[in-house]
Amino acid sequence: MRFHFLQVTLVAQEVEEVVITGSYIKSSPTDGASPVEIIGRDEIDNLNATTIADITANIAVNSGSENNSDSFTQGSTQGTSNINLRGLGLSSTLVLVDGKRHTLAGNTANDGSVFVNTSSIPVIALDRVEVLKKGAASIYGSDAVAGVVNYILRKDFTGLEVEVSSQEADIGGQTDDRFGVIWGVDGDNSNFVVALSQLNRSPMSGAEFDPSLAQLGISGLGNSFLLFGPSTVESGPYAGTYTPFQNVPDANCVENKGILIPQASGSRCGFVYGPRFNVVNDEDHMSNFASFTSELENGVTLILMLPKQILM
Repeated sequence: MRFHFLQVTLVAQEVEEVVITGSYIKSSPTDGASPVEIIGRDEIDNLNATTIADITANIAVNSGSENNSDSFTQGSTQGTSNINLRGLGLSSTLVLVDGKRHTLAGNTANDGSVFVNTSSIPVIALDRVEVLKKGAASIYGSDAVAGVVNYILRKDFTGLEVEVSSQEADIGGQTDDRFGVIWGVDGDNSNFVVALSQLNRSPMSGAEFDPSLAQLGISGLGNSFLLFGPSTVESGPYAGTYTPFQNVPDANCVENKGILIPQASGSRCGFVYGPRFNVVNDEDHMSNFASFTSELENGVTLILMLPKQILM
């Protein structure tokens, strides 16, 4: 009897985690897969995104969101960002963070819509963005008429990563300075991650962007008055003799950055709003995120998350 021995070498292989999103709602094979766009971490880095709004601007199906940093288009939503799929309204796009609904912003959009402030998510803590470009109201509710945007965070990150960037506009010297850091550590069947992102944005006035804007937005109600009869003022800033129906401007009109507007009789003081409008407003953002994940017995996973944003 002969014995043959076979030497076998076992090589450990890393198993890639695959996440499948599905539903128990009955459907037919003809329905097909839903159109989903995924923006991964590598693409986010290639975009040099300093805020979530920079990522939103590169989503083709996004239309009508309020992500500018000026008072002309933002109104009461300055300092925040949002997403509007297919232009159906901010309230028609469902925003999820790790598959869970996020709290709404404290202010409303220009049309009164409520929305999720996506700028509260630190960019450095973002793993990927999943965009369902199809209405999903039957699954998620009426706030998903336009689609769903799911921001997946880096809850399993280990190590230390630091990002520092600075951008300067060609006009006016306006700058965006950003700092981000993420740190994660593994334990016994657990993982702890903390991330912080800070953005310091300097302002740019309309006059710095285009000097011609300084002459726009002139009001004719800058402390001017109209005399209905002759009058003589002996002393003071309004000293002089005035004829009936003469327009008398504010004596300190020019000193107060106003402009004299000639009239048929006299002149009026115009208040110039143009130089007081900013193309880019002064903003300071600080967003942080912390998560703790632990594998418990019986296949139960415990996930604790603490997101927070400070806007100054």
